[in-house]
Amino acid sequence: LLTVGEMAEVGVFVPQDQLEEASYVLLVTAIDDVLDETPEERSRRLRYSTRWYYRLVAAALLAVACAPLVQLVTR
Repeated sequence: LLTVGEMAEVGVFVPQDQLEEASYVLLVTAIDDVLDETPEERSRRLRYSTRWYYRLVAAALLAVACAPLVQLVTR
């Protein structure tokens, strides 16, 4: 089942003996889509995919920085 956009949904049915070839075609199509993206699209995709990493690092640093303060308050 492939979903393209918000309104389109396409079901792809492949005979069992052609499943490997169909998977290969989908993989090649996905790779082509990534290679064909514009620099702006690539930048947007990379910027979005790394946001969670920065948030995780910031939360870890905040926790480490606040640990001594928590110990002082709980004494």
